[in-house]
Amino acid sequence: MSFRRAIQGSAQRAVETLLAGALIVLAGIPNPSLAASPDQAPPLVAGQARVWFLRELNPGTAMHAPMLYANGAALAISSEGTVFYRDFPPGTYAFAVDNCRPDSNRSLTIPLDAGNDFALRVQQDDWGPLDCGPTFYLSVPSPDMLSSLFAPLAYLGPR
Repeated sequence: MSFRRAIQGSAQRAVETLLAGALIVLAGIPNPSLAASPDQAPPLVAGQARVWFLRELNPGTAMHAPMLYANGAALAISSEGTVFYRDFPPGTYAFAVDNCRPDSNRSLTIPLDAGNDFALRVQQDDWGPLDCGPTFYLSVPSPDMLSSLFAPLAYLGPR
């Protein structure tokens, strides 16, 4: 009889484990009502420009969180699966991302005018040299891609 109870107990634990796993998977599915959107941010203050920093979640890649810079000053780290913004006075800014080796796409120089919203996408290439780690770079997403890029991301607000 104890053998039968042991089998029943094992089966019950297996079912409980499967149910817990299913709940974890379901919790990770993006909820369209919670999708990140530029509309979540407060209106832009007059005389300022807004830059959005987007970083998609890439399962299977190294989860490094590089630092972002504007004109050499540290802004914030960019974690996978997040989006945040920073407001700037008008001017020309050199935006850069931490990288263990120089790369032509590591920085972008962008003129910002008052009232503008601009998006920068932080991307990662895990195929860098073994002694270096992943290579990060910045790109400008096309405007028609923005809503689909924002939707699965966690909105962090201003950074």
